[in-house]
Formats: sequence, structure tokens, C-alpha cells
Amino acid sequence: MAKKRTKKTLFLLTTGSYDDQIFLHTDIDTIITTTYRSNTAIIINPNFYEKNKIYTHKIITESLSSDISTIVISNTEYLKHIESILSNENNRPTIHFNKSCTLSKDMLEYIDCTRYENFTFDENITQDLANELIKQNISFQTTSPYPLLDGTKFTTNNNLLTQSDYYQALTLDVVGKLTSGDMVSLNTFFDMNMTLYNINLNTDLDTCLEIVRSYVSNVSKYSHSTFCIQLPNLILSKSENTSLYRINRLLQSNNCHLQLVSPANESISYSQYTKTIAPLRKFATKLNSLRLSTIEKLILIEDYSKSRPYLDSIDKAESRKFFSSLNSEYVVCYTYASTFKALCDYTNIPCTISMSRLTTDGGKVSEHSKVICNVKDDKYGKSGLYIFEPTFDAAIIDSEFVEEETCDNYLYFANTFNQYKDVLSMSTIEYGLLGNSSTDNLESARQLKDLYGEKFVTKNGISEAISMAKTSLGTTSEIDIDEFKSALYTARSSMGQFDESDMARIIRINSYRACQSVSRCSTNRFIDENMYLPPDDTILSFDDL
Repeated sequence: MAKKRTKKTLFLLTTGSYDDQIFLHTDIDTIITTTYRSNTAIIINPNFYEKNKIYTHKIITESLSSDISTIVISNTEYLKHIESILSNENNRPTIHFNKSCTLSKDMLEYIDCTRYENFTFDENITQDLANELIKQNISFQTTSPYPLLDGTKFTTNNNLLTQSDYYQALTLDVVGKLTSGDMVSLNTFFDMNMTLYNINLNTDLDTCLEIVRSYVSNVSKYSHSTFCIQLPNLILSKSENTSLYRINRLLQSNNCHLQLVSPANESISYSQYTKTIAPLRKFATKLNSLRLSTIEKLILIEDYSKSRPYLDSIDKAESRKFFSSLNSEYVVCYTYASTFKALCDYTNIPCTISMSRLTTDGGKVSEHSKVICNVKDDKYGKSGLYIFEPTFDAAIIDSEFVEEETCDNYLYFANTFNQYKDVLSMSTIEYGLLGNSSTDNLESARQLKDLYGEKFVTKNGISEAISMAKTSLGTTSEIDIDEFKSALYTARSSMGQFDESDMARIIRINSYRACQSVSRCSTNRFIDENMYLPPDDTILSFDDL
């Protein structure tokens, strides 16, 4: 029986590297056979070339040479010596260039490429080298996602690109800002007749438009590719909306598809998005045209957000998706909070959604969404973080107090942290800035970014930033009844007729609510027992949040 030969990997390592320290014997003239990266390896000290000027074929036998299937090098200079190692012309090993080794186009002049099966690379290779390898019909592989693109901004789900895949891939993911150099590389990339089935863009919409223009200009055969674009906000600015419109027109005319992804990772088509978001955009545009202070704008934002009564669906997932909820009769706390934040984003009021687990009066435990706003209002002298609960202030179906069926409830409008403590006492878990956990930095960082901006966290560090935000929560001053009435009158009047009878009704509704034992908020700005006394001891139930 013929003895089975073991394929070996020859590692030519740079002297003084970490690998040398582990695998090279003190006797540098001795070939050492050892286990290296789960392969049987023959390690030769590269100094042997420099000191003795003797080629390795003088110490590697022909039979041993024929067993070498792969040669790993850390310095392209060693390519000049490899042919002297391979005395058996029938042996065609693969040459692998590790991360510390860069192959230049000029170095190919020293190599008889027909002697090798394949070239593989740990890192990106340049465009001119890739083209030269293809020109000489040299097979190559690279573990880099795309040979021509910056791997920190462009990625794919392909684990390995071979020569045949060099002009073709299944996906392209683009993340972050692109430089002019990145766009030049991308133009070249598309110009190579790439077939891309999914292109995911997570960058600003102006850059997305540039990328789409590059694609439709350079790719000669369209493959009905799908472009998925991450939306920066739920309601886009006028310029962003214009860019998105142009993107859709370009893709439609070139047999490609456009899919949008919300900040909460909810997917929607372009046509569905424009139809769904139109009422919010119309209201937000009107709001931006009014000369109102921050608190006055927040009153109208809450009015719009809570205008639909709470109604959950049998399929819980349906009512907890923002776009689905806006297209149906179902609305829950997440819809109120998301609508509130979307309108705040569009009017440049820093706002974040705050999540918790809430235990209701009936003992029901569920996830709950509310919002925190970073308010700066010189007109009313208010500055700091305020908590808003549009869910608790929303219209109520079949209330025993008829007037409460409207959405004229403001008991939970712009609460300070101290006013809101009764609600917090019901929460089994509070996430982020309202929570007590010092380890919940990830959620706190997200909220801080929304409320203060990314530079605030970077400048102060996460721990200090959390401390500063919690100080603001604890020291924010309350909005009293006179301040609220002034802001309410100005805000409501700006949207149409609003008189003293309307104001009296709103104060009566909120006085009633504030007097009830069910009240989950310690605010007393609405309590006026002389104006309105409850007719009986009826306690309202808020079981279905």
C-alpha cells in the first residue's frame, strides 16, 4: 500500500515577528517541523537568506518540496526565492500573502505565475493589481468584502470573493459619510458591470442620491436590484424629501426597487411611506410656520399625538408598528410616543422615547412608551428635561365623565421628575435616564444623544453625561396653572378660534382628573376644588394602557 503523503504549508516569516519567537528554533540552520494554525508547517528563518546567501533548495529535499501545497509569506521579497524551493515542476502550490505583506504590480515581473495554483490575500488589494492579475489570467482570492472599497464603510454578506466574483456580488452595504475618494472608488466599482441584488444604504439622503446616480450611470445591465434606505427621521425635511423623491424616480426608470427602513427598523415601500406620512408632514409644516415658543409648540404636538383614543389589536404586533398603526384604527403607547417624537424632530425640539415596564391598576404588566423633551423656552423661563405621557392624556372611550372623552387632558403634560414620581413607583423596570441602574449605559447613551447630541456624550463621557442629565431632571421647575393657561391659549388660538369657555372646559376636565384617587401624578397645578367637585366617588380605570 502506498503511503499517504501529508500536504504541508511552508511559512516564510519576517525575522523578529511574534510568530518567529514562537516557532523558530535557536539553531537557525535547522529546519523545524511543527504545528502552525492547525497545519503541519515547515518554518525557515528568513535570515538564512541574508546571512548565508544560500537558497532553501539546498536544505529542502525534492520529496519534501513536492509535499508543499501552500506557501505563506510575510514579505514580498521572498517571492524571488520561492522558485528555488520548488524543485518539483509538477507541484503548483498556492501563495498566500498575510496581513503584513503587500503585493505590488511591479513584483509580478519576478514571478513565473504559471508555477502557482492561486494567489490569496488577507487584506484589500489595489485596483491596478487586481486588473493585472486578471489580465495575466492569474486566479486570485481575497477575504476583503470588496477589493476596491473601504471595508469600514462598504461590506457584503460574501465571505470570500474569487476572481469570477470580482465583478459580481450579492449585496452591498454602505454605512456612514462618504468622502469624494469613496465616491470615485464606488464609480469604478459600479463601472465593472457588477450584478448587485441588494444595496443597503445607511447614510444621509443626499449621499444616497449620489450613490443611486452612480449606479444607474455605470451599471449597463440592470438586475432589478433592491435599494433599502435607512431613514434618518420619520418625517423628512423638505430637502431630504426632495432627495428621496429623486431617488425613487431614478430607480423606477431603471427597473430597480426602493424599500425604506424607519429608525425603529420598520420596513415600508416608498409609495406606502408617502401616503402614510402625509398628514403628519402637513401638520408639522403648519406647526413650523407658527410663531410659537417651545412649550406652546409642545401643546399642539401633544394635541395631535393623543387625538386618537387608545385601542389595541388582537394581533399585538400590528398595533405596535408605527406605520401599520397610522394606517389602521389601532393606537397604543408606542404610537403616541413615536408620533410625538416625529413631530419634535421636525420642529427641532430635542426629544427621546423612554421605555419602561408598567403595572396598571388592574395588576397588568406591560411595556410602556413615553417621551422626555429637552425644553428651552425663554418666553416662560423654563429650561431642562420634562416628561410627557400622551398615552395617559389621550381621549378615553366610554368615560364616566363625558367631557373626558375628548383629548383635552393635560395632567401629564410637561411633568417634572418630582411630579412624575407616582408613575415611576408603579414601574417594575425603568430603562435609561429615569431608571436607577448604573449599568444601563447603552439605553442612557441613546437617550442622551437624542436630548443633547452626540458631542455632549463624547465631551463629558457617559457617566458624567448621565449625572448631568439626572441633575437636570431633578431641578427642572414646574409649569404652574397661569403659565399653562397662557401657553394653552396662545397655542390653541394660533390654530383657530379659542375662547374663555374652551379654557374653562379644559381646566374643569383636568381639575376633575387631578382630584381622583386614580391620579398617578402628584401635580397640583390643575386642582381647584372650588371650581369643580366630583359628583361621586367614581374612580376611573386605566387598565388598558
